[in-house]
Amino acid sequence: MSGYREPSPREHWTLGEIESEIRRLAVIVGAREDDLPTFDQQDGYSGRPNIEPAPWSPGGFAYVSIERGQENERSTFTTVDDLLFRVFDSVTFDVACRYELAHRVPDEDCRRMLFAKQVELLERLSPAWGQRGRERKEAILREHPFDDAATVRGRSRSR
Repeated sequence: MSGYREPSPREHWTLGEIESEIRRLAVIVGAREDDLPTFDQQDGYSGRPNIEPAPWSPGGFAYVSIERGQENERSTFTTVDDLLFRVFDSVTFDVACRYELAHRVPDEDCRRMLFAKQVELLERLSPAWGQRGRERKEAILREHPFDDAATVRGRSRSR
């Protein structure tokens, strides 16, 4: 199964086509149904992202997350590539979290495995997405470096 094919800049996608592409790519990374956004049916309480047409941006789509009636995110995308990267940045994070939890290495900063797994999953979908993900993780680590001793310190405080 091949990864994502970036559309031409003039190519317009319908919401149904975007949903189909998200579901196809989700299989490649082993995502579950509840990892995926909804499509033009925001419930306003679950926090699950919803993708909806953005009438204020011709041909654009909004990625909206509302939890307990509070809007947490509303991002508008005019390119399918940027929208799908945003979706799969979140989806692959969820998949990578489950992977890290199942394969946790004691006394190691859990982000080591989590970040590596997320970048690997993004690369399966698109080398460009993998690079974007890697750059984002490197920026996080410049501000908040790995700390393998954090787990040990946490255990000693809880005693």
